[in-house]
Amino acid sequence: MLPWCPVDSDRPLTQEELEQLRQNLSRLSEPSVRKVYDEAWEQCRLKDRRIPSPKVVQQLVTAWKQLWQWR
Repeated sequence: MLPWCPVDSDRPLTQEELEQLRQNLSRLSEPSVRKVYDEAWEQCRLKDRRIPSPKVVQQLVTAWKQLWQWR
């Protein structure tokens, strides 16, 4: 499981949880955010007809946005 995320993985993050994730990622080093991105990407892969949860997709996009800001 990725850091700073609620246990219930079937529901999307609330705006408050999403903002907390953004703030926490902004405090990490680039290699740490890349690790979060890689973990989320792995969980988002379409395997065995399983569709990723909204929460994991939000985590992937949020980590991507943080990395994009640093480019």
